[in-house]
Amino acid sequence: MNKFVNSKTFIHRYINNPLTVFLIKGFLFFMIWDLVIYEYVITPAIHQWMIHQLLQASTGLLRMGFNSSFSSGTELYINGVHCVHIGIPCDGIEVMGVFACIVLAYQAPWYHKTWMVIGGCMVVFILNTIRIVILSGLLYHHQLKAFDINHKYVFNLILYGILLILFSLWSSTFGIKHRPSH
Repeated sequence: MNKFVNSKTFIHRYINNPLTVFLIKGFLFFMIWDLVIYEYVITPAIHQWMIHQLLQASTGLLRMGFNSSFSSGTELYINGVHCVHIGIPCDGIEVMGVFACIVLAYQAPWYHKTWMVIGGCMVVFILNTIRIVILSGLLYHHQLKAFDINHKYVFNLILYGILLILFSLWSSTFGIKHRPSH
């Protein structure tokens, strides 16, 4: 009987742990996002819309330094030179969804979750636009090694680092505080 009571106490303490609840909710939200929403709700048309928005924003920024920058379809050009292709994996929607899952799983009031998800998605969009502009400039100036390193590693480190800092600041400010149980 004593073993049963100890294991029941352990399970009860484990289930009531805010970190455990966050991890379980985060995992469930991610599974819903990845297996249902991203797979069946985020249509190719939504991806194309996002790619178009990224191209418009990137072209606008590039025109500050290169007047004849333009986009066509999913391609970006500087002075007639093809620089980047923006595909579905690079549109940022998947990162936005994962960030939303993390925020939604955290214990905080819903109105704070709502503005944080929207703000996080805007940050992803802005950083992705800056990324596209920088990558285009690197390719325009034939900096292929710098392009590869920035495309594969640097941008991801910067993006996830900024999102982690934002989430940390948000959760410590707006998260529901738990009192330790004795």
